[in-house]
Amino acid sequence: MRLLRSPADLSAFIQGRGPFELCVWDFDGVVCDSEPWQAESYRTVLLRRRVRPRADFFNGHVGLTEPEIWDRIVAEYGVTTDRQELARERLDVLRPALLCEARPNWFVRPALDELRASGTRSVIVSSGSLDIIEPYLAAWGLAQRYDAVSGLGPAATPKSQRMTELLASARDRVLLFEDADVYLALGSAHGAVVVGVIHGLNAGPFSSVDAALHAAPEITGATVE
Repeated sequence: MRLLRSPADLSAFIQGRGPFELCVWDFDGVVCDSEPWQAESYRTVLLRRRVRPRADFFNGHVGLTEPEIWDRIVAEYGVTTDRQELARERLDVLRPALLCEARPNWFVRPALDELRASGTRSVIVSSGSLDIIEPYLAAWGLAQRYDAVSGLGPAATPKSQRMTELLASARDRVLLFEDADVYLALGSAHGAVVVGVIHGLNAGPFSSVDAALHAAPEITGATVE
């Protein structure tokens, strides 16, 4: 396992393991280190209902869809509000925070540049909502850098199914950037070169990675097996 610490490290890794036909990216925690804002938006909605979640309540929810997260929260804390109302309220909290404060992770543009130079397609496959993802890509000038964006929508299939189809379409020529171990393992099982992204809510260990990097330089103490 290799820890990628700089754009130069990243470029050398991509060149050494490529060429790739396809690069698959997660969004939350990978393209953007948005998981802290995601967690805080759920916390805010709960606090408004006088529910105080544990400090680490969101750690086990990384990589899940919003309906799955609310299912777990409702089961644990007994929130009785309609879940569609909870989701709408959370979105109202999340959107301005992301627009004002969130930025793409340090490695995103260098990796996209390297991949584009070699003719590699880049696709986002996320459990998050397209209503959130697409406006931020546009605001950051990244919308045209991705060939496709697949997120949660009314008719969306599960992320694992969408990922499996993409991985099979370019088997053994796929690079995967992910922060959830279950999807890193899925990529590895399909012959992808997998890079685990470490951030404050997933401090490891990763079990199936070829390399890892920190979403932010100040995050320390994560482990990779």
